[in-house]
Amino acid sequence: WSLDETKVCIFCAKQVLKNNENKLKESQFMEEWHNSLPYGMEPNMEMLTGHFVGIYDKRAAENIWYIFEESKLSLNPKERFKVLFERKEEWTMDEITPYLKTLIKSGHAADKLLLRNARMIRNKDKDGREIKTYISRNVKRNR
Repeated sequence: WSLDETKVCIFCAKQVLKNNENKLKESQFMEEWHNSLPYGMEPNMEMLTGHFVGIYDKRAAENIWYIFEESKLSLNPKERFKVLFERKEEWTMDEITPYLKTLIKSGHAADKLLLRNARMIRNKDKDGREIKTYISRNVKRNR
């Protein structure tokens, strides 16, 4: 038998956050997460997808990580999007897609679901590349 490295890493990450009031700065979270793992296991950020969310905090100048389980969200699209946008105001496609996987029908993409339940905005990153982010349809945004 062998341990599933991803499941062990997710379990340890949850324990780290639960021991720190369910939120932690990214630098501290990554250090504690790495230290909590059995010898030889290497955590990576992709393991957190659909289980945790990092929200940028200007005061801390880094992401604050929270437990945010996809499996605990409503199967009703409107309710799910409401909770998603209450937790985080803006999502990129890569960030939001894992939280939509149970709502997407086989063979379909997340695009249609996002078009019905969110508003896409285009921004530029530091290098001038376009970034598409999604916000709630109920939020008025100043340009």
